[in-house]
Amino acid sequence: MNLFRTLGEVEEQQFRKWARQNYKPMEPINGCWHPITQDECVKMNAEHAGLKAESDGSGAELQQAAREWLGLE
Repeated sequence: MNLFRTLGEVEEQQFRKWARQNYKPMEPINGCWHPITQDECVKMNAEHAGLKAESDGSGAELQQAAREWLGLE
């Protein structure tokens, strides 16, 4: 069961823009935010940390890289 609606291309860009304008890198990412917004926040954290990782859109690679950088893995 997916709790979040599927976004169109324009909506996805809007959600990512919202994240860029409102999220501060390395602050907690709210699990209630849409997964697209969370993914953009993870990308911002990776950029802030100077990490280079490719993303498939799920944010999994960047989340793993961020965890390793933070010493959580």
